[in-house]
Amino acid sequence: MKSSQTQLHLVWSRAGIAAWILAILLAASPAPAQQPPPGGYRPAVTIDGASQPERVPDWILWREMFRAAVLLAEKAPDEGRDVWVSRLHLSAGQMNQFVALARSFQDDEARMLRDAKAIAGAAGGIPSDAVKARLRQLQLENQVRISGYRDRLAGAIGPESMQKMQSFARLHIAPRIRVGELVAADRR
Repeated sequence: MKSSQTQLHLVWSRAGIAAWILAILLAASPAPAQQPPPGGYRPAVTIDGASQPERVPDWILWREMFRAAVLLAEKAPDEGRDVWVSRLHLSAGQMNQFVALARSFQDDEARMLRDAKAIAGAAGGIPSDAVKARLRQLQLENQVRISGYRDRLAGAIGPESMQKMQSFARLHIAPRIRVGELVAADRR
C-alpha cells in the first residue's frame, strides 16, 4: 500500500504542475497593451488545495485523477489495484475502464499541449491578442474534454463508484494541488 501511495504522490510533483500552470497562465496573460513592469512576473498561488480543497476546479481535479491512473498503471508494482480496487472498491473491469479512459485522455492532452506550444512558439515574444485568444480557446476545449472523460467514466462505472472516486479525489488529490497565476514581480 505504501508504494502505491508513494507512486501516487509523484503525480503531483512540482515540475508537472508547474508546467501545466505555465501553459494555463500563458493563455491568461495580460493583453499586449499592458506592458509587464520591470522585473517581469512571478507565480502566485490563488487556490491552495491543502487549505481549501473544495475550491480546486473539478476539471483540474479530474485531470490529476486521470494522470494518477496512468502513472499507477505504468509505474506501480500492482498497477494501481491497491488504490482503485482495494481502497475504492472498483471491480477489476471498472479499474481497467478507468485506466483505458485515462490513457486516451493523456493522448488527447499531449496533442493539445503540442498545439499550444506550436501556437505560443510561433508568436515569439509577447503573443498577439489572436494568439492569446487561440490559447484560451485550447484551454477551454481541454476543460470540456476533461469533463467529457469524467462523464464517460461515470457512465462506465456507475454513480456509486463515481461518488467514491469523487470523494477520494477531494480528500487525497485536491490537497496536493496549487493553482496560480502570474502577477507582477514587484507586487507583494
